[in-house]
Amino acid sequence: MITKRLQRVFINMKSNCYNPNVTHYKYYGGKGIKICDEWLNNRNKFYYWALNNGYSDDKFIKRKNFKGDYSPDNCECVCKKIKEESIKNILQVKINGVIKTLEELSKESGIPYDTINRRYHTGWEHDKLTSGLLTNETKLITIGNKTHTVTEWADISGLTRNIILNRISWGWSNEELLLPKRYEHKKKYIEIDGKIHTIIEWCEILNISRTGFSRKLKNGKFKDVVEYY
Repeated sequence: MITKRLQRVFINMKSNCYNPNVTHYKYYGGKGIKICDEWLNNRNKFYYWALNNGYSDDKFIKRKNFKGDYSPDNCECVCKKIKEESIKNILQVKINGVIKTLEELSKESGIPYDTINRRYHTGWEHDKLTSGLLTNETKLITIGNKTHTVTEWADISGLTRNIILNRISWGWSNEELLLPKRYEHKKKYIEIDGKIHTIIEWCEILNISRTGFSRKLKNGKFKDVVEYY
């Protein structure tokens, strides 16, 4: 049965390969990844292949060789865990002339993969992705003409130290660190089915309120969700 999710899989796959305006294009089309002519010219052949190769709505399409195209001989249907592991090997950075995956950086530095991945997606410079983890007492932050530690800024602002540290790791500017907590929805990005927007943008796209969106998110109404800051 050709489900709506399988149809979205093909649409997102095509966008990632051929639409330079989507967020993930740089990982696919931007690196020369294409869809084979057989599937590109007739999506029904892609659906037929998927349904005859183990696809179900809890499975994902993974390329065996992440440098190769989307084609019958280079794709397979896998569970979410295997797909996530493969993504760790796709995202690469070049530091001091050496190309490494984010997973390799995590293992070498001891910094959690999720931390490095979050820094990568919030635009940190590649050579700073493995910067030491921040501490409350030693990290100095200058806002305006005043400089204090994270702990001191927490006491001054009334925010918790963890909120400020999280905002730093998410790539917020110093001027944004002390914004009231209600502003976080303006900085938070949600990826649903391969498309990334802020919460406000998703609300406009889906024509629902922030409360309605948050409720749907909490109740698992969306599939394939990843959250970034």
